[in-house]
Amino acid sequence: AGTQYFEDDECKACPSTSTCPSPPCSALTECTCPANHYVEKSGNSWSCTACKTGQTKAATAIPSTDGSGGETASACSAATSCEANQYLTEDADSGKNYCEACPEGSTSSDGSSRTCTCGGTQYFDDDECKACPSTSTCPSPPCSALTE
Repeated sequence: AGTQYFEDDECKACPSTSTCPSPPCSALTECTCPANHYVEKSGNSWSCTACKTGQTKAATAIPSTDGSGGETASACSAATSCEANQYLTEDADSGKNYCEACPEGSTSSDGSSRTCTCGGTQYFDDDECKACPSTSTCPSPPCSALTE
């Protein structure tokens, strides 16, 4: 794959992470954004924007030279499972699930988990696991406050 196309008697770069899958390419519309990216128009230029972690999408060609036909994040499919120490959460803009990393010190139980759990000597506060004071423990994790 190449990273340029030939137009108006000169070589021009394909937008952002897009490539020309079968060089030589003779038009911007032959440049293709890679899988798991959507084609977005910003101002006068195209870009390939990554889907959120765990979301997928097929590779897509730049749709036009006049700026019509761009995509949004909703073009990415929802995540259905996540890797270790990530959890499924819903994107407020698209309404589709994606994977978010668990806060440091916490883990998720499996790929479809919607929460992360702190260790037995920790409690969850302000989106992070914090250590319980001295020799105290959390009797039945997950604990969500220091008072547990």
